Amino acid sequence: MKSFALKEYGSPAVFYEWSHAPKPLKETQVRIQIVAFGVNPYDTYLRQGKMQDVRPLKFPAVLGSDLAGIITEVGSAVHSFKVGDEVVAVVPLRAYSEEIVTAVTHVVKKPRSVAFTTAAALPTAGIAAYNLFYHMLENYLRQTIFIAGGTGSVGSLLTQLALQNNFQVFASGNSANRSQLVALGLKPENYFPYDQAGTVPPAVDIFVDATKGSRGMALGLKILKENGTYIALNALPQETQQAQLPQAKFLPLGQDKSWSSTEALQELLQALGQKRLHLPLDEVLPFTLAGVKTAHEKIEKGANRGRIVVAR
Repeated sequence: MKSFALKEYGSPAVFYEWSHAPKPLKETQVRIQIVAFGVNPYDTYLRQGKMQDVRPLKFPAVLGSDLAGIITEVGSAVHSFKVGDEVVAVVPLRAYSEEIVTAVTHVVKKPRSVAFTTAAALPTAGIAAYNLFYHMLENYLRQTIFIAGGTGSVGSLLTQLALQNNFQVFASGNSANRSQLVALGLKPENYFPYDQAGTVPPAVDIFVDATKGSRGMALGLKILKENGTYIALNALPQETQQAQLPQAKFLPLGQDKSWSSTEALQELLQALGQKRLHLPLDEVLPFTLAGVKTAHEKIEKGANRGRIVVAR
């Protein structure tokens, strides 16, 4: 079988096609022919070696966590899936492959109404948005929330969840992306472009920094209410900065062991299938080495306006 692997840390040029024997199947596992896989910003950090202190790679390394495909084989102890099932999975690594063997605990069935490409774009971003809203904010009702990076993968999903649950939502992003969030239900006057000077947003109960590089930090410290809640997908403000708001809560996006990723995926896939949620795709690239390299190049440059997927 073929995978798109890294031979070392470096630029997208370090990817190559790796031919290797298929992995044997254990009784509690399934084999999935991968139809599409999502490419995440985190994948680019792994490739560059930025995460090697906390998550070193063993080469050849096959990246990728998000995938959609068709089950081609099931283990003897698997009864919840059968050959031919269309599924979505979130795995630690190895999604950049023609097929994958994984435990059924990582897999959920894909609704027929959801395209493979959309399904493959969902897991990492969707689970993050779901956990943030339904677990970290579960005790907050109809409050004001500002989502910095509202047009990003996590931000756009979080914006939709907050709007559907009657929060008053404000968001930021590039001026070119305003129409994307307005189409999802955000009031035009509640969108604040990074690249245009304008009015300052109102004070809010919740500030979520979903930007790459925590670019929303200064704004968050400015508009968060004294007893508000600040949540960051990446870096939190330093302790000296947090001291400006001693009554506020500053929380990193976490993952509690009691939070079920498969439950989140099932709920989100159902919402996508019923058109209650929308996941913007920037581009679907070919299932080739060139496609993988292009995906990484676009994400590194910040040239994408939605999720990037590689598909057959």
